[in-house]
Amino acid sequence: MPHGDRIAELQRLAYGAGTDDTERARAADELEELRREVMRPEGGERRLPGHPDASAPRPASAGDAVGAADAHADPFDALGIVDAAAQDEDRPGTSTATLRWSLVAGAVALAIGFGAGWLSGAQATNDLVAGSVPVVPDSALTFELEPTAVAVPLDQARAMAVFDREQAADDLPGYVDPGFDADTYRRVGLFADGASIHVARALDSPAVCLQLDIRDVGGMSTCTQDGTFPPDGLFAEGGFDSGFYHIEWAESGEVTLSYLPNG
Repeated sequence: MPHGDRIAELQRLAYGAGTDDTERARAADELEELRREVMRPEGGERRLPGHPDASAPRPASAGDAVGAADAHADPFDALGIVDAAAQDEDRPGTSTATLRWSLVAGAVALAIGFGAGWLSGAQATNDLVAGSVPVVPDSALTFELEPTAVAVPLDQARAMAVFDREQAADDLPGYVDPGFDADTYRRVGLFADGASIHVARALDSPAVCLQLDIRDVGGMSTCTQDGTFPPDGLFAEGGFDSGFYHIEWAESGEVTLSYLPNG
């Protein structure tokens, strides 16, 4: 394979992407060996600056002037190595000049690629840091809140509609509370065991009351306060010999009752 083609292949392996470390190191070693081979004269002698033979006079020619100029610009001069035949072989178009300048071009391309990659990475990092956490002003934040239940004035509560009908005989409980207006009693619920639920207006206040009546056992009651109906309803609960009772009267007029027998 010609030197130029082999050098291009080795440079691709040594400096390009998609090559593992072992193959990259092997290509770099072979490139170095080629450089040494080109730098070594036919006689196998490597001459250093100041060698008597290196400065031996010979007839001058136009080719010598070109070769001298190229030798002076040789990037390998920094290594302190001078090829005895370099002045002739470094002329444009020769295999030695092609090898040297291919090596230099590969090194320059690698340096440029590394610099561009570093700048791109730095810019990407800056963009990520700057945009990773979007800043939202406090004024843009909104929260959906559950509507707050508000106490309703008694004269506006829907539950008060129960008092609009006439009182019936079964509206009166077995025990009539002396603090309630007996004429306003209305029965609103009945348990399977015979216990009943009644509502009535208080005698000495605008309050309305909820009462549980358990025949031959007793009962319990509760009343509104401050002239309003509670937003979560009026309720009462308690335990008796027969079991545990819970009753609720909602602002809508709906009545809920539950019973847990003892034992």
